[in-house]
Amino acid sequence: MYSISRREIMKKSFRKMVVLLLCMVLVLSLFTACGGSNTPTTTAPTSEGDTTAPPTSEQSAAKLDTLIVAMTGNPTTFDPNGRNDGTSMAVKRQMYEGLTIIDTDMNVYPSLAESWEFLDDTTILFHLKEGVLFHDGTELTAEDVAFSIKRAYDLSYATAYMSAFDLEKSEAVDKYTYKLVTKFPSGTILNVLAYPTMFITSKAAVEKLGDDLTTGCPGTGPYKFVEWNQGDSVKLTKFEDYWGTSEGNENILFRIIPETASRVVEVETGGVHIAYDVSALDVARYENDPTIDTYRKTTTTLVYLGMNCVKAPFDNELVRQAIAHLVVRDDVVDMVYSGQGAPATSSITAGLYGYSDKVKLQEYNPEKAKELLTQAGFPNGITTTITVRDQQIFMDAAEVLANQLAAGGVIAEVKVIEWAAMLNLIENAELDLYVMSLGVATGDGGDGLFRYFYSENPYSSNTARFRDAGFDELILAANSELDTTKRLQLLEQAQQYAIDKAPWVPLLDSESLFLTSSKVKNFELYPTTYQYYKDVYVTE
Repeated sequence: MYSISRREIMKKSFRKMVVLLLCMVLVLSLFTACGGSNTPTTTAPTSEGDTTAPPTSEQSAAKLDTLIVAMTGNPTTFDPNGRNDGTSMAVKRQMYEGLTIIDTDMNVYPSLAESWEFLDDTTILFHLKEGVLFHDGTELTAEDVAFSIKRAYDLSYATAYMSAFDLEKSEAVDKYTYKLVTKFPSGTILNVLAYPTMFITSKAAVEKLGDDLTTGCPGTGPYKFVEWNQGDSVKLTKFEDYWGTSEGNENILFRIIPETASRVVEVETGGVHIAYDVSALDVARYENDPTIDTYRKTTTTLVYLGMNCVKAPFDNELVRQAIAHLVVRDDVVDMVYSGQGAPATSSITAGLYGYSDKVKLQEYNPEKAKELLTQAGFPNGITTTITVRDQQIFMDAAEVLANQLAAGGVIAEVKVIEWAAMLNLIENAELDLYVMSLGVATGDGGDGLFRYFYSENPYSSNTARFRDAGFDELILAANSELDTTKRLQLLEQAQQYAIDKAPWVPLLDSESLFLTSSKVKNFELYPTTYQYYKDVYVTE
């Protein structure tokens, strides 16, 4: 039996360590050069990660034509500002880019922006890279930036992160300059601009194509769309006029394989080169296999039992609190996730800025749950449904939760449906209970709490449709507070408030666990779970 810590497990050769150290030295030297200046301007290399070591015999090995990646579910859209489910964003990240980009350590760098400068606390001037082309051959301009950011807000999928944006005052100043104005000072604006639904696309192309952009529109990313076989695969091919550098294979094929065991077998047999979301047992099994590399990293994603706060009986706070008293997180983690991740201890994950370990969760207490149900008018308990997507780990979690809830008189049937169908039910507020996960792409707990629970946010973020003026007041105060001590205090209060009101029950601070062929090079895990394959390639 292998002992595995919660830190990321990466099997690297000595060569990779040398490359990593060289890159760290170069990045540190860049920070040192900028650190002595008080001018609030940021500039980055031509493209993220274009500091490279001299080629080795391993690097010169022939690349395969196609990198094959096994995903857990079917994407729903490739619209850059459209629906923000994880499988869709996993593909979109290869096709589109934002003004900024976040690396594997949650540091922010320029992407389509060459640099930026703060004119004051609420005004940022972005200077765009010149000569950047969209996939249709037209040039990126500030008008495209202004259009895409406004479109991201209007379509609502990024709205949860955009409370500070004052789009009426933001504008394209000239062809390569965009001015972003905020309603109040915000320390996470640059992070937000890297969010996958804030990607930039061509204004002219969108206006020509119309509203249905399910199969995407021109981006500026290293790969462009080729074809989508619904329920089976998505194919991308390299964009030859990409503005930056890319070491990736000529093509990427995303195969849709919902079953964890099948994804693992495909890596083992060479059917795929990278497999998403394997189990901790799989990581242990292949840790010392020379043909397979294992990767593990704590993420910003929280797994939770959600409750539909606009549908009876879950519109009753007492019912929601009763359910919270019936959940045993440790059993969910041990029985379902086999030690992958850790039991949740707040309404946000422990790795986010602003997390507080002083938050108190409801303790397991079936008798208390029965008392609360009686007070709510349900002395004989309730009958309900737990809906989950057709991914084994969520299915298993739902079964464990259904058994736990029964101890307090909550009889829950587990219903398994396809991912796109589940999103439609959430959109139409038709679910009772459901198990799913949401991440925080900015790394900031205030952004997470706002995204999850702010009243005016759309279903794609506030899946529970929680509406509470007291919480809204707290989180708005926290996210506009510039004093660090005061902000942390407000964020702690907001976390406790969300736990007490129980729009959902936090279950697990998740980890990403991946398997790859040992022939895959330059692969790294991102804590946001949206992997980036610009420089990832597989050899013969």
